[in-house]
Amino acid sequence: MVANGQEITITIDGKNITTSPGKTVLEAALDSQIYIPYLCYHPGMKPFAACRMCMVREEVEMEVDQDGQKVKQKVLRPATASCALPVRDGMVIKSNTEEIRELQTDIMEMVIAEHPHGCLTCHRIDLCGPGDICLRHVSVNDRCVTCPKNERCELKDTVRFLGMDINSPLNYQTRNLPVENGDPFYDRDYNLCIVCARCVRVCEEVRGDNAITFLERAGQSLVGTSNGTSLMQSGCEFCGACIDVCPVGALVERDNKWEKATNVEKTICNLCPAGCQLNFEFNQRNKMIRVIPELNSPVNKGQGCFRGKFGSDYVNKKRNITPKVQNNEIFTEIELDKIINDLSGRIETMSPDQTVFLVAPNISNESAYVTQKFARSVLKTNNIITDTDISSQYIEPLINRLGFAASTNTIWNIEKSDCILVINANITEEYNLLGLPIKSAQRNGSKLITIDSRETETTSFSDKWIRPKPGSETILLQSIIKKMMTLKKTNLDEIFQEITPLEYTENLSNLSDETITQRTGISSNDIDAITSELFNAKSISLIYASDNILFPHLNSYVNNIIDLTIVSQNVFVENGGIYPLSQGSNQQGIIDMGCRSEVLPGHQLVGNQESVNKILNTSGSDNFNTNPIDYNKFVDMHRNALVKNIFIVGDIESFSENHIIFDEKLRNNIDNLITINPSPSEKLNQISDYIIPTTLHTEESGTFTNLERRVQISDAIIPTSGNVLPIWNVLSLIASKLSNKTFNYNNSSDVMNEISSQITQYKSISYAKLNSNAKVILKPAEDNPLPTQLLHSDRILIGLCWPAEINVNELKITSLSNCEDIKNENDILKLIPGRVLSIEGTEIETNPFTNKNKVIYEKILTISLDDATNLSLSPGDRVNISFNDVATTAEIKIDPNWHNGFVSCTDLFAEYISDLEEDKTFNPMLKPGKLHYQNVLITKIN
Repeated sequence: MVANGQEITITIDGKNITTSPGKTVLEAALDSQIYIPYLCYHPGMKPFAACRMCMVREEVEMEVDQDGQKVKQKVLRPATASCALPVRDGMVIKSNTEEIRELQTDIMEMVIAEHPHGCLTCHRIDLCGPGDICLRHVSVNDRCVTCPKNERCELKDTVRFLGMDINSPLNYQTRNLPVENGDPFYDRDYNLCIVCARCVRVCEEVRGDNAITFLERAGQSLVGTSNGTSLMQSGCEFCGACIDVCPVGALVERDNKWEKATNVEKTICNLCPAGCQLNFEFNQRNKMIRVIPELNSPVNKGQGCFRGKFGSDYVNKKRNITPKVQNNEIFTEIELDKIINDLSGRIETMSPDQTVFLVAPNISNESAYVTQKFARSVLKTNNIITDTDISSQYIEPLINRLGFAASTNTIWNIEKSDCILVINANITEEYNLLGLPIKSAQRNGSKLITIDSRETETTSFSDKWIRPKPGSETILLQSIIKKMMTLKKTNLDEIFQEITPLEYTENLSNLSDETITQRTGISSNDIDAITSELFNAKSISLIYASDNILFPHLNSYVNNIIDLTIVSQNVFVENGGIYPLSQGSNQQGIIDMGCRSEVLPGHQLVGNQESVNKILNTSGSDNFNTNPIDYNKFVDMHRNALVKNIFIVGDIESFSENHIIFDEKLRNNIDNLITINPSPSEKLNQISDYIIPTTLHTEESGTFTNLERRVQISDAIIPTSGNVLPIWNVLSLIASKLSNKTFNYNNSSDVMNEISSQITQYKSISYAKLNSNAKVILKPAEDNPLPTQLLHSDRILIGLCWPAEINVNELKITSLSNCEDIKNENDILKLIPGRVLSIEGTEIETNPFTNKNKVIYEKILTISLDDATNLSLSPGDRVNISFNDVATTAEIKIDPNWHNGFVSCTDLFAEYISDLEEDKTFNPMLKPGKLHYQNVLITKIN
């Protein structure tokens, strides 16, 4: 019976269950803890119905002829795949009849006839280990315990469920294929593949990549790369989704591939702003061995990326956990209470104006809140920096005009938008999860427009790629706004305040089509095409970062984006949104907590002393300097010896290796450099005067706020060794030592309670609510086979999104646009770097000693005709490109329409991935791999 048009009742094997229209019988069964065997099905993907293991029969009532009379009788329809059978109200399903079980057994016998199955027949399986000598002397491929999916294989579990393990044949048709282990991070053994197509489908349907596909070898259907022989050639983004859905050992993580999990803990990924929920598998020695994205998380829906999937092993690495003090380049280990005593005495002598806090954008909300409170109320300084380069989010226009600096909608809302505009954002590498709803929306008919001078993966699949001259982004945005106003024609007065539409357009009067093309390099037709798409869309998702936007342009850049959202009037709608992107996994929480010099807790811009005291619940800060400081200003101060004390809070790996603090010439300018973070790098160890190790995010309870404003709690899932404390705890101890009575926190929950009392957006958030706001996942009994991602789902914490309310009627354009652009320096060439997943003509070279694959391809350097003439370069010439102690070679391509003063070269993503795999620093995945413009030297190779 349909209840409110949303629920129906069906019967499976005599059990009445309630489900929703649109689901399949298999989905309804799994939701109600009824197990139906399957192999090719996986939650989150379209029905495939290839393996036929999930066959069921529907019982229906039909008229039959009985002794010449028509009578109604219950009969069973022919068997059909339950993964593709939609539910209907009142349907009756039989899934465990003798006939169905016999059919499933026959199918499974055909599967294992081509699959090594020593794991099914060996009576010693529970006694052997991977390193033991096999008493049966069978080949390596047949050894039961050498399969990396040993005891976590869906195929084996299904065979056992069907009662086939003793009756299975002892031999099989081996494929004799070599194991593919030359690519980064994971191995492919297609001898174990059952051709269920899960990996191919997740790559195509969910990830939108098509890196792997079906191949035919000697008349057999197999899985392989869609281009070339290596994943590094085929456009793979190394997200690991194919590994997560593989039911057997064909695709497995290389590290710890033989390890068996004994327990699983949930955590929040701390490597990008998406805030994916992950399941960490641990072995019996409590070593984290594997990362599985949480299938039922509302944030990532079972998906991850190369950072979280393969870059989370830093939690296993040994690190210094003893505080140290440096004196005359000699480090002395010291107890925590003693270093706090010593440091407290130093702090009392520090000048507020000469003291700066450099805060990594990946610390917890609790640590961020206490850090800014410590800086402002203990040291009386407002010099707090988290935006360590110009790609960080510029927040003042957002707060002034929207009331807050954050995204206005959720990540997955993007896939419902009619049009998606991406500006200066390297989505695939820095905000990988966002690529999924973007690609999904595009497959469903949405238009994707990218504005970026660099060639990124997003530009490669965009419907329209606009490539403006660097420095002309604001002019391009203004020209789009101007043309949008021309199309709109009526009701313009409603969106302006303090100025008129005429004044606004007259201010842009010098932006003729010819001028725009000259200054931006973009034709009038291209701008018309963008404007038309935006104007006709019913909903727009506007996603932007500030990559390579020069600091003098940031204010105009963000204001122009806001003006564009107002003029279009289809961004702040149900299926639209504005998404400001920034560096760091918890940059949103950093902003919310006021841990930046320009903002106080709760998105209040720094103003007068009364506001500061009210927010901090403190007094006596008469000398508090409320002038904001940014990275550029910090650099100037440091070079002019105006900075004497630097506090580094959080993991500095997220800062550039070229950060000004590592400049040896300026080291003597600093009296005190205090490092309070989990894992100081070698370079930071050398320059620090005080080092206080702190907990990793997996070793403490805390909250993190992702780019969609979702506050998620992350528990301590790994025990700490030694007397290591969270950042907020260390700073609280120092403050208490200095007789400050407002830092009396017993635990992180106490800090959150103060946050909720001080910050409007967090007023309904507490640990109790975060822990109770959960989604319970029902599963069949433990002895029924399920994908790993389903096995790990039970009680899923879904977090709380703080409200982002905008009164659209009050959102107006109130000021004129700045029409200036910035020209390149004379006689200096700037490189516009790019990076994509695949480049035509790529070849693979395998190192015979390491068996590692390396991509070989010809890099192309695009240059203008004038610059090529000045350098005496011709098409096809080979050149050296040098910048920042890095050198590479490329072939010249002359483009007569290219921008003078700039050159462009696009690299392959596989190179970047290979470098990350080989990087031995503590947490290499924190290094964002920015595609920043660089001054370069171009020399011809004779």
